[in-house]
Amino acid sequence: RYLGVDLPSSRFLGQRPPDVYARAEALPFRAGSFDTVLGLSMLTYLREPAEPIAEAHRVLRPDGMLLLEFTQMAPLHDEPHDYFRFTRYGAAHLLERAGFEPLEFIPIGGLMSRVGLSAIAALNRVNRGPLRVITELPVRILYVVLQVVFEGLDRLLFDPREVLAHLVVARKKERRDSRGGPRHDPRAPSSE
Repeated sequence: RYLGVDLPSSRFLGQRPPDVYARAEALPFRAGSFDTVLGLSMLTYLREPAEPIAEAHRVLRPDGMLLLEFTQMAPLHDEPHDYFRFTRYGAAHLLERAGFEPLEFIPIGGLMSRVGLSAIAALNRVNRGPLRVITELPVRILYVVLQVVFEGLDRLLFDPREVLAHLVVARKKERRDSRGGPRHDPRAPSSE
């Protein structure tokens, strides 16, 4: 079973709406409620990206897993709410500070995918206004061709330093008090 969480202002474009409307920085769930938390395409749009990571730590059970996407390369978009890009080192730093152990960095796309996305963005500018009647079909065909060509080039010329994003798999570490014992979270469910 899973629960989807998003903001009321989000666009769902024919997708199933979330089960719960909430901010990622203040989830309406008890501490230790989940085995896994998945966050996609969100940290870029938050002014304080460390806050939802800390909140994920709170709602995860001990040894719970976090799968979180960190955008590294993208054009400016959704202005004025486009705040951050992250290298794998910045992602690891944020996760470790919040009490997670990063286990795996899965690259998403590469430089050639980025070039392809830029070409598609340029085509979108052409495919507007009264010319759209003429350009619509050729532009759609070009979208598919560009996507196939640049994804193929990504496979051939892949460089892990130039990725669109990383999907990071991390495990919740037990926080320790000053004596080395588990630290009690007052928001955690009682074992009584």
